[in-house]
Amino acid sequence: GHGTAVASVIAGRFVGVSPRVRLQSYAALDAQGHGATSTVLKAVDAMLSVPPDERPDILCVPLGMASSDEAIARALRLVAAQNILVVAAAGNEGSEKPVQFPASMSEVLSVGALDEDGRPLGFSNRGSVERDGKLQKEGPDLWAPGANTLAAVGVGTRGGSDDPVLPPARYTTMSGTWFSCAVGAGLG
Repeated sequence: GHGTAVASVIAGRFVGVSPRVRLQSYAALDAQGHGATSTVLKAVDAMLSVPPDERPDILCVPLGMASSDEAIARALRLVAAQNILVVAAAGNEGSEKPVQFPASMSEVLSVGALDEDGRPLGFSNRGSVERDGKLQKEGPDLWAPGANTLAAVGVGTRGGSDDPVLPPARYTTMSGTWFSCAVGAGLG
C-alpha cells in the first residue's frame, strides 16, 4: 500500500534514491493512505520510544491535512527538538492551495512535486501559509520529482489513475507530493 510505495522510493533496491539506508517503519496510515490523529500519534510515539542512538535522522511524513492538528504539531515539534529532520508532503490539492499541515509547520521541511521537466506539477500545493496574521511559509521549502514515480506496491494494489501493477515485480507509477516527499527524505 501507501507505506510500501513510499519506502520503495526512499530505499528500494531497484527504484530507491538511497537504497543503502536503513529504514524504520511506523504505520500511521492504511494501505490507501488514510489515517487518523491517533494513528499518527501512535507512530510518532513508537519512533520516540526507540533508544535515542537508534532513532532515525529523518522522519518522512508523506501525508497532508487541510487544517492543523495541535496534537500532531506538538508531537512533530518534539521530534524536531530531538534533531530529527521532519520532511512532509506539501499536498495534492492544486497550485493555489496553501501548503498543507504538517508541511506548513516552520519546524518541518515541506516538499512540492515536480514534473519530468522540473516544473511544479499543477496539483502540487504551493500557496503561502499564514497563522495569526503572520506569514509562516511562502510555499514548499523544497521541490523534488513527483510525477510518474516508479514505486513498489503490495499484491492487489493498483497504481494511480487505473495504471496496472506491473507483474511479476509488482511496480507501478504513481504521482503526488507523497513521492516527492520520499525523494526529499531519501536525499536528506
